Amino acid sequence: MQLVVIVCCNGYSLRTLCRALTLASTDLFGGEQRCLVESISLSFISDLDSENRIKVEKMIAKCIGKVSASSGQIPKPVVPSPNGRDFVRVEGYWLETGTTEPKDDPQYVCTKSVRRHLADLARIVCSGRYPILLE
Repeated sequence: MQLVVIVCCNGYSLRTLCRALTLASTDLFGGEQRCLVESISLSFISDLDSENRIKVEKMIAKCIGKVSASSGQIPKPVVPSPNGRDFVRVEGYWLETGTTEPKDDPQYVCTKSVRRHLADLARIVCSGRYPILLE
């Protein structure tokens, strides 16, 4: 765990860890291991640059999550479909829809980094628990 401390010294606190563990206890992502991986990723990875993000993802995969043999990174979430309301799936996460009909913009270019940022955003939005600051 020393690598995580060295790489993630961006001002993380006990509060960050508590939020991760609280979110992991909700079983929002379908299964204990997946919830732990997702909640730790949400709390500790989203502010990192690409190089450090990859290092921490590999550390999380090694310590907690199952690793995909080809990439060495944590596989996409397998989140069960919610029941009863209208949802849209965004990068593997189910988000509750509002009153406006969701639509795709065919001219919008979805690069690898855009998809990664969408996944990070969708992960926190689907929890429905924490405020989100977009910069």
